[in-house]
Amino acid sequence: MRVARNRNSNVPINCPFISVIEIERAVLLTCSNCPSSPLYIDGGTAAPSRRYTADCGVKSEQQMSANDWNAQTISEFRKNHGKVGGYFEGAPILLIHHSGRRSSKIRVNPVMYLKDGDRYLVFASKGGADTHPDWYRNLMAHPDVQIEVGDDKIDVDAEEIKGPERDRLYAKQASLYPQFGEYQRKTKRVIPVVAFTPKKSK
Repeated sequence: MRVARNRNSNVPINCPFISVIEIERAVLLTCSNCPSSPLYIDGGTAAPSRRYTADCGVKSEQQMSANDWNAQTISEFRKNHGKVGGYFEGAPILLIHHSGRRSSKIRVNPVMYLKDGDRYLVFASKGGADTHPDWYRNLMAHPDVQIEVGDDKIDVDAEEIKGPERDRLYAKQASLYPQFGEYQRKTKRVIPVVAFTPKKSK
């Protein structure tokens, strides 16, 4: 059971007027009766996204799952030729189709990317968490994947970039989107950079 907590006091709050404002690592909530006192779910830092509303705590639990957020973002991406609003508004986005390293189940994740020649670079930031996102681990286990960019589906090989090249490319991404610099400062792990290289036609 998730618990809404006051941003400052971290005291659990039971409030039926909560609206979900953000979903990423965590969920930032505000109350329609006390908008000056934001609430967080499970602590952490989230980023702006679309608005959901809930008229009870149980319903909001259902609405603000990461799976629901992914599904809505993916649907919006496909309806709008690769464009989405909320947290990703105005940013270059692609969808990764990857296989679970244990289950082999196909999963889809929306992520920001940076174009580098014919390569598509993605950054396993997980909002600055101290653990890698699952999609990164899956890519390392199963690097033959498909991505969606705009209306195109592209078969690619995934490869992690390391060393000075990684540092240069991550710095470029952080210069374009400063939150990536903040993500790296928040964690002791080196945030991986993964390159998707389109497969050559036979």
